[in-house]
Amino acid sequence: MRLVVLTPTETVLATSARSVTAEGLEGGFGMRPRHIGYVAALLPGLLSFVDDEGTETFVATGDGVLVKVGDEVRVACAAAVVCGSLGAARETLHARLRSRDDRELRARRALDRLEAELVRRMVELEAGHGR
Repeated sequence: MRLVVLTPTETVLATSARSVTAEGLEGGFGMRPRHIGYVAALLPGLLSFVDDEGTETFVATGDGVLVKVGDEVRVACAAAVVCGSLGAARETLHARLRSRDDRELRARRALDRLEAELVRRMVELEAGHGR
């Protein structure tokens, strides 16, 4: 079957697969080419597939939707990274989480500076109107 993983900005993966395994709201599930059509909301985590040579590959995904129609499985998600092996997937996820934490920290610091500037200007305005 054909597996396609899409994000809002790119096609992350388009390949053939013997099987696909993912984690949905109802739990983990797997599918093969002859399975019936299926739609599932995906949780952030790992999707795996086995290619025609029998190699299992992992893809880290964000929230998304998986749709199987006929011989094609399409995954649309907020973000996705092909990780390769399970060990590489673990390292990729840790790096992404650290990166996200750093971005969130910088954003919080910027918001704190904006808030402090707003308070300072409000105090200046109040002092100017009180004269």
